[in-house]
Amino acid sequence: MGAPGADAQSCATLGALMAIGSPIPADWHMTLDLLQKLGCGGVVIGGAGKVVARNIVAASLIGDRAAQLPEDLRRTVNDLTRSAVKVGWMRRDRGSALVLHLMPLSQTAATEAALLVLIDPGRPAKLDEGVVRSLFGLTEAESDLAVRLARGQRVQAIARARGVTLGTVRTQLRAIFGKTRTKSQAGLVLLLARLATIQPRKNNIA
Repeated sequence: MGAPGADAQSCATLGALMAIGSPIPADWHMTLDLLQKLGCGGVVIGGAGKVVARNIVAASLIGDRAAQLPEDLRRTVNDLTRSAVKVGWMRRDRGSALVLHLMPLSQTAATEAALLVLIDPGRPAKLDEGVVRSLFGLTEAESDLAVRLARGQRVQAIARARGVTLGTVRTQLRAIFGKTRTKSQAGLVLLLARLATIQPRKNNIA
């Protein structure tokens, strides 16, 4: 398990990536760890589909021993590399199709590499308050409010349940908008819905 500061840094990094699509930092180990917490597969790939590293979720989806991506996945990644849109999907013999997101890694030395994120829509959904808090730098009160809203609770009901004024909840909501770069309650709920694949797991890297 990484140090708390490193974990917070990785959460902030992925949060920024989701917002602006920047290249992933060359120190990608923390990002693989965060993807693990989100229940997403993460594979660092080099030239010709060579697998540099993968997390446990990725190993469960594509295998944990091959030094290269499976042929069908390699073809899909090649298509994404040439495409302006780096998001696609791949059919599987069993289960739902995998959603794929190809992200560039910052260049180190003469090496070109990318991070392939694999999302299985068939995985049970669970929104974890701790990950939401770390991902966007929210306080405990703010993350509690965000998750309650994502679960369909109204602002007035949340204020009553927490024993605070409606003004206090609205102030916290404005702070959440700023930290998540959303502009409305609907936008916030949509953003959190995209994170609904979150499933806390052990912080192991395969």
